[in-house]
Amino acid sequence: MSRGRRYPKVPLARRRKALAVRRCCYCGNVDGPFWLEHKVPRSRGGTNDLANLDCTCAECNYEKGDQLIEEWQASRVARGLPWPPPVTEIDVEYSDEDGVYPSDVQHVAPYPMAPAMANG
Repeated sequence: MSRGRRYPKVPLARRRKALAVRRCCYCGNVDGPFWLEHKVPRSRGGTNDLANLDCTCAECNYEKGDQLIEEWQASRVARGLPWPPPVTEIDVEYSDEDGVYPSDVQHVAPYPMAPAMANG
Protein backbone atom coordinates (compact mmCIF):
# COMPACT_ATOMS: atom_id res chain seq x y z
CA MET A 1 0.00 0.00 0.00
CA SER A 2 1.52 3.35 -1.01
CA ARG A 3 1.19 6.53 0.98
CA GLY A 4 -0.76 9.18 -0.87
CA ARG A 5 -0.43 12.93 -0.50
CA ARG A 6 -2.69 14.41 2.13
CA TYR A 7 -3.19 17.61 0.12
CA PRO A 8 -2.98 18.29 -3.62
CA LYS A 9 0.32 19.68 -4.90
CA VAL A 10 0.60 23.37 -5.64
CA PRO A 11 0.71 23.80 -9.45
CA LEU A 12 4.27 24.45 -10.61
CA ALA A 13 3.51 27.88 -12.15
CA ARG A 14 2.03 29.11 -8.84
CA ARG A 15 4.89 27.62 -6.85
CA ARG A 16 7.44 29.37 -9.07
CA LYS A 17 5.59 32.70 -8.93
CA ALA A 18 5.38 32.65 -5.11
CA LEU A 19 9.03 31.61 -4.69
CA ALA A 20 10.29 34.11 -7.30
CA VAL A 21 10.26 36.83 -4.63
CA ARG A 22 13.31 35.16 -3.03
CA ARG A 23 12.77 37.02 0.25
CA CYS A 24 11.18 35.67 3.41
CA CYS A 25 7.89 37.49 3.95
CA TYR A 26 8.43 37.33 7.74
CA CYS A 27 12.09 37.93 8.61
CA GLY A 28 13.37 39.41 5.35
CA ASN A 29 16.01 36.71 4.70
CA VAL A 30 17.18 37.02 1.10
CA ASP A 31 19.64 34.13 1.17
CA GLY A 32 17.27 31.19 1.71
CA PRO A 33 16.72 28.35 1.40
CA PHE A 34 13.14 29.31 0.58
CA TRP A 35 9.98 27.30 1.07
CA LEU A 36 6.47 27.76 -0.17
CA GLU A 37 4.31 29.20 2.63
CA HIS A 38 0.56 28.83 3.00
CA LYS A 39 -0.58 31.91 4.95
CA VAL A 40 -3.62 29.94 6.07
CA PRO A 41 -2.28 26.39 6.40
CA ARG A 42 -3.94 23.71 4.31
CA SER A 43 -4.59 21.78 7.54
CA ARG A 44 -6.78 24.71 8.61
CA GLY A 45 -8.71 25.15 5.39
CA GLY A 46 -6.17 27.16 3.39
CA THR A 47 -6.04 26.73 -0.36
CA ASN A 48 -3.36 26.59 -3.03
CA ASP A 49 -4.61 29.89 -4.50
CA LEU A 50 -1.80 32.36 -5.22
CA ALA A 51 -3.33 34.81 -2.70
CA ASN A 52 -2.66 32.23 0.06
CA LEU A 53 0.93 31.49 -1.02
CA ASP A 54 4.09 33.32 -0.08
CA CYS A 55 7.84 32.84 0.08
CA THR A 56 9.45 32.12 3.46
CA CYS A 57 12.83 31.05 4.65
CA ALA A 58 13.04 27.48 5.90
CA GLU A 59 13.35 28.51 9.56
CA CYS A 60 10.29 30.78 9.59
CA ASN A 61 8.23 28.18 7.71
CA TYR A 62 9.24 25.46 10.17
CA GLU A 63 8.63 27.59 13.25
CA LYS A 64 5.24 28.88 12.05
CA GLY A 65 4.07 25.35 11.34
CA ASP A 66 0.28 25.18 11.03
CA GLN A 67 -0.41 28.39 12.96
CA LEU A 68 -2.08 31.46 11.55
CA ILE A 69 0.25 34.47 11.35
CA GLU A 70 -1.47 36.18 14.30
CA GLU A 71 -1.15 33.02 16.42
CA TRP A 72 2.52 32.65 15.57
CA GLN A 73 3.19 36.30 16.43
CA ALA A 74 1.36 35.94 19.77
CA SER A 75 3.26 32.74 20.63
CA ARG A 76 6.63 34.40 19.91
CA VAL A 77 5.76 37.46 21.99
CA ALA A 78 4.47 35.27 24.86
CA ARG A 79 7.82 33.40 24.87
CA GLY A 80 9.75 36.68 24.92
CA LEU A 81 10.96 36.29 21.33
CA PRO A 82 11.12 39.26 18.94
CA TRP A 83 8.55 39.99 16.26
CA PRO A 84 9.24 39.89 13.42
CA PRO A 85 11.70 37.03 13.79
CA PRO A 86 15.33 38.03 13.21
CA VAL A 87 17.26 36.52 10.34
CA THR A 88 19.51 33.72 11.58
CA GLU A 89 22.10 31.60 9.89
CA ILE A 90 20.72 28.26 8.81
CA ASP A 91 23.16 25.43 9.34
CA VAL A 92 20.83 22.53 8.61
CA GLU A 93 20.71 20.54 5.38
CA TYR A 94 17.20 20.86 3.92
CA SER A 95 15.67 18.52 1.39
CA ASP A 96 12.09 19.61 0.79
CA GLU A 97 10.55 19.60 -2.65
CA ASP A 98 9.40 23.21 -2.10
CA GLY A 99 12.91 24.47 -1.33
CA VAL A 100 15.17 26.72 -3.35
CA TYR A 101 18.80 26.15 -2.37
CA PRO A 102 21.29 29.06 -2.55
CA SER A 103 25.00 28.35 -2.17
CA ASP A 104 25.61 30.48 0.95
CA VAL A 105 23.47 31.60 3.87
CA GLN A 106 24.44 34.90 5.48
CA HIS A 107 22.99 37.31 8.00
CA VAL A 108 20.90 40.18 6.64
CA ALA A 109 19.02 42.94 8.42
CA PRO A 110 15.54 41.82 9.52
CA TYR A 111 12.47 43.02 7.70
CA PRO A 112 10.95 45.81 9.82
CA MET A 113 7.44 44.32 10.02
CA ALA A 114 5.85 41.25 8.56
CA PRO A 115 3.70 42.45 5.63
CA ALA A 116 0.58 40.73 6.98
CA MET A 117 0.98 42.50 10.34
CA ALA A 118 1.84 45.97 8.99
CA ASN A 119 -1.81 46.81 8.28
CA GLY A 120 -3.25 45.30 11.44
